[in-house]
Amino acid sequence: GERYIRSTLPISDAYKSGDTSALDSKQLETLNMASKVLDEIITDGMTTLEQCRAIYDYVKGHVYYTGSSDKSDWKQGAYSGFVTGRGDCFTYYACSRALLTALDIDNLEVQRYGSSMPTRHYWNLVDYGEGWYHFDACPHLLVDPAFECFMATDQELLNFDAGAGREYYSFDADAYPERVGGPADPDAVVPM
Repeated sequence: GERYIRSTLPISDAYKSGDTSALDSKQLETLNMASKVLDEIITDGMTTLEQCRAIYDYVKGHVYYTGSSDKSDWKQGAYSGFVTGRGDCFTYYACSRALLTALDIDNLEVQRYGSSMPTRHYWNLVDYGEGWYHFDACPHLLVDPAFECFMATDQELLNFDAGAGREYYSFDADAYPERVGGPADPDAVVPM
């Protein structure tokens, strides 16, 4: 299917400049919630990678997985996640996107694609200045292999899938910028 990359530039510009006049009401609400979180977790002198880690840890620790959410708008997903602390993978993705975007850290939405799994899955692709990596703060099943999807490569995702016995992180690799480490090699899989 077709994928659309929606601009998040107005939110990051408003966060940096303090001028919110160009934001619609949902962008403004999202920015306000994200700003409060960032004031708590980001400190002067942090590297961009450390900022990404703080965002990952915050979202992973402050959203409770419920298995459902409204997936029609990432800004609504982020707002709901910040306010209720509940949601599904879309909520984790959306909260991460809002925080990364406010700090002007490049990130894209990734959706599970071409998988035999019956449900959708969302996560972020992030470039903190060293190339594109996978970033998924959503928890895995307790029966899954231990895996932290923080700045992960395609190969690490394929290794997780092999260990989990399902196509959890199946995605259309050609639809996204080249990732650090290049495409996964099925012949080099080391199941987790």
